[in-house]
Amino acid sequence: MAKDNTEWYVPKGNSHVSTTAILKSDIVQLYKEGKGLAYIGDIYGVSRPVIRGIVTEAGVELRSPTGSAKKINIDKRVLQKLLDEGKTYTQISTTTGVGKQTVANRANEYGLKQRNRKAKKRKYLDTEWLREQYITMDKTFEQIAMQEGVSESNVTRAARRRGIFKQKDTRYLDDEWLYEQYVLKKMRLSDICTMCKVSYNTLIIVMRDKGFDIRGHTATEQSRIRASMAKQGITDIAEWGGFITNPKSRTDYEYYEWRRKVFEMCDYTCQNCFKRGGHDLQAHHIKRFAKHPELRYDVNNGIIFCEECHEEEHSMERREWAKLANNS
Repeated sequence: MAKDNTEWYVPKGNSHVSTTAILKSDIVQLYKEGKGLAYIGDIYGVSRPVIRGIVTEAGVELRSPTGSAKKINIDKRVLQKLLDEGKTYTQISTTTGVGKQTVANRANEYGLKQRNRKAKKRKYLDTEWLREQYITMDKTFEQIAMQEGVSESNVTRAARRRGIFKQKDTRYLDDEWLYEQYVLKKMRLSDICTMCKVSYNTLIIVMRDKGFDIRGHTATEQSRIRASMAKQGITDIAEWGGFITNPKSRTDYEYYEWRRKVFEMCDYTCQNCFKRGGHDLQAHHIKRFAKHPELRYDVNNGIIFCEECHEEEHSMERREWAKLANNS
């Protein structure tokens, strides 16, 4: 039975009319519910002009292309009450479910203004208060910032502008004091750094200039020889020919070509954790670069690691060298 064109829309070029005919009232009802032309067209598989024609034919006024033409209103008394309570446009928007810009527009139309909220007093801008916290109570800028709910950079800037500085502890420059703490009391370097608020590297430089024998920082000749033997793969001291510098040609064209081919061979994937891509991928020689010069540019002697796995691989090698040195 043929469909009545006043109630049904039949898409052209389709022989299966009985299964593809669309009830126009369904389209009109969806549009009245606020659905867009594109949304309805996607449901029924027809174009927006067709949907627009069906809606217009039914006598329904088309909405503006930007959305609903209906103006969103907020009662003036309600808006006045919320503003009198000290609410901001953002808070009113959250309470009423109306956009913040709409709230601002309606307030301007009604001639309403936000109440001037009393600015929160920022203690860290008070010179005396900040001096007491930073100097007297020995708090850090980070602790003061967390206490006041501001960024550390704001507190640091405020202190610098007000000339608030901690006087540096220079006791570590005194030979007798340093000798007492480090040699007699066996205090650790990190503890001295914390006490004097000085960096580790600075303290090391000062102690070396003063001739201190720094624990754990002075390599003996025997330990250097054992490390050199391990790196050269030598276990017998009679075979050791002295300290050498490994020749490295990691900046020539051949090396970069080898590196590129290894990356392609491994499909730009770390062969340990299988992470693919990224800027931290590194080429690694399976057989050591210095010990096997004949294999330096052999693609089969290469493998790809990410930075973390590469460091782990070298750490394992260093532990093996240490074992060889200790056994010798």
